[in-house]
Amino acid sequence: MRKRVVIVSIIIFIILVAILAIPYIQVEKLTQKYGKEFEKLYNQNGFYEDIEYFKILKYKDINACVYYPNEEIKRYIQQDEDSVAVLYVEENHSSCAVYIFLQDAQGWKLEKWETIWSFSGSSDGIMWPYYF
Repeated sequence: MRKRVVIVSIIIFIILVAILAIPYIQVEKLTQKYGKEFEKLYNQNGFYEDIEYFKILKYKDINACVYYPNEEIKRYIQQDEDSVAVLYVEENHSSCAVYIFLQDAQGWKLEKWETIWSFSGSSDGIMWPYYF
């Protein structure tokens, strides 16, 4: 009986880990496929001088399973099928922000951005998947 409980617990743990990994896998696929387009666009907001890394959360009509804490950003992303959402983590992990880009004739332009968290204390939001 005890052996069955251990086996069932292990199976439940594996399933839970697999479910929690889905958003990370989706974001990694989007970043690998479209990342080159957004590699240097973090400086469009005028605040970030350098970044540690970035992740593509949404590319046009392709969405990763991401939980956005900010209702305004969430609505903005869901309403515009042509938008791109990119998460940038600033150098030394001092802050993290979601940028919303729209494409025009000249290329990708920053439409809106929202700081998710910051070590300076100006923002302490959370999102899933969580990157730090």
